Amino acid sequence: MLRLAEEVGDGVVFFLCGPRIIPELLAEVGSDVDSVARLVVLPGLSAEVRLAARRIIATYALVPFYARSLARQGFEDEVAAVGAACIQAIAKRRLDRSRTRWWPSWC
Repeated sequence: MLRLAEEVGDGVVFFLCGPRIIPELLAEVGSDVDSVARLVVLPGLSAEVRLAARRIIATYALVPFYARSLARQGFEDEVAAVGAACIQAIAKRRLDRSRTRWWPSWC
């Protein structure tokens, strides 16, 4: 993707990339490409703000490209935990739906 940005664009915008990995990513291209980092700012440390941050990160952690990027930055365990929780939630939801459709209420 960085090579494509170099070929057809004037630069690249990084998202969910920490300051330590951006120089490494730019070095892979091997030339000077203008870059910016996209930040998400959530005000405060309340429970609602933390929940919003978890939802944003978890959503992106399910996308293979972002999962690899986050893992490369040292968040392998967190990415795996998000994936496992998603699979578990989907399995539970399917099981709950199948019970309500096919089994009597006393099951």
